[in-house]
Amino acid sequence: MTARSEVRFVDDGVELGAWLYLPKGDAQRCPAITMAHGYAGVKEHGITRFAEAFANPTSPTEGVG
Repeated sequence: MTARSEVRFVDDGVELGAWLYLPKGDAQRCPAITMAHGYAGVKEHGITRFAEAFANPTSPTEGVG
């Protein structure tokens, strides 16, 4: 299981938005993976299943990506 939260930050006057996925109930430090679509993509274009798979340490990632 994973928990998703909306995060926003400003860089050089441009506001950027993202989803932060963390393993549910796991307070340990975890490695970070930054995922992004190509030039014309946005986070709503199907990145969810990949982010959830990588954020869930018990989920098999074979065949993802």
